[in-house]
Amino acid sequence: MAEKESKRIVRKGNDLFREVQRPDNDEIWLVANWDLWFLVVLLNEFDGDWQKMINHLRHHISNHDTIEAQLSHLRHLQETMQQAGLDPISVLGPEAMALLKKEKRQAANKILKQELPWNDKSYWMIHTPRYVREERSRRGYWPHFAVSPEIYAQPLAALFKTHGYYEEDQSFALERKLSAHLDKQEKKASVPQLAALYRAFLTVMLEKIEIVDDSYGVIGDLYGDVLTGYMGLPRDEIGVPLPIFLQDLVELVVWEDYGFTDDEVEEFMASLSPEEASMMRPILRDQWSELAALDLPYQAEKALTLLGLLAVEQEWFSQFVELAQEMGARAWQRIVRMADKAEQAGQLDLATAVYETALLAPGLHHDYLQKKYQELQARTG
Repeated sequence: MAEKESKRIVRKGNDLFREVQRPDNDEIWLVANWDLWFLVVLLNEFDGDWQKMINHLRHHISNHDTIEAQLSHLRHLQETMQQAGLDPISVLGPEAMALLKKEKRQAANKILKQELPWNDKSYWMIHTPRYVREERSRRGYWPHFAVSPEIYAQPLAALFKTHGYYEEDQSFALERKLSAHLDKQEKKASVPQLAALYRAFLTVMLEKIEIVDDSYGVIGDLYGDVLTGYMGLPRDEIGVPLPIFLQDLVELVVWEDYGFTDDEVEEFMASLSPEEASMMRPILRDQWSELAALDLPYQAEKALTLLGLLAVEQEWFSQFVELAQEMGARAWQRIVRMADKAEQAGQLDLATAVYETALLAPGLHHDYLQKKYQELQARTG
């Protein structure tokens, strides 16, 4: 009786393809099958052009999570090879040319035609820029606090259900429980302790809000009150270096996605001293450029909107036109805010220039901004 054919071996993306000696140091790089498949696609489909492959993934993969995961792995692969001084052929090894033919179909299927398997993602497919940045925005700067927010985070988290969901009518009781806990902790707290308590709340609430129906807005109102209290603490007493405090606050607001912070942040921007505002400006500009480069457009645009808000509240009129050029017509509120501020200050030419500059670029809100521009012209003659 003929022996049964052995089962076909299924190759996983995280399985080892080969070991490569890095020319730049004594380390051995463990090249996985995911690396192999990305490089085969890079060479076969994109002539070794990393940017061409990145652009293709951005525009031709339908699943957004898959795009972010693939770009994360591809960028890490490119960075690793550049640092080590390696090229794709040397990584593929002596059988490179044969592999380009042998692996062509499977690599294309894995990279260009399928959603990534949930149970075989690489480390970099899981730890995407979104994952890393959002995690950092929650707790990443806590080690710099004089009193660690971690002390207060666990008791706050313990106030929530371990299972189940808070219906909208139950949000009132939850708000009362959270408020009572905060009131008790606040009574004898020093400024550094208050900073830690409030900062812990701001993170824990974001981690738990998915299980709360806040249709009545009571949790959001409490969040806003705590944020206002946190931002209003005397910054020379909180026990956090000012640059770290501002960086942490910016990232928290950029990654907060429930509309809890809008009004409070506007007041905070207006309250900043000239020195603090000058320190805040490069933080926001760096956030905008970095997040855009990491294919995180929503967060990048939020950082740019905050930069515009800072300019308005600090009355940095000389920056309005440059900001309008960078913003274009992708959103309307931030352009209208700058134009209105200029008009209120009697700088009608500047208000006109803000609209005209923004309207030079296409955008979803081009028609609305055109209407606001025409209304300005009608008012000013």
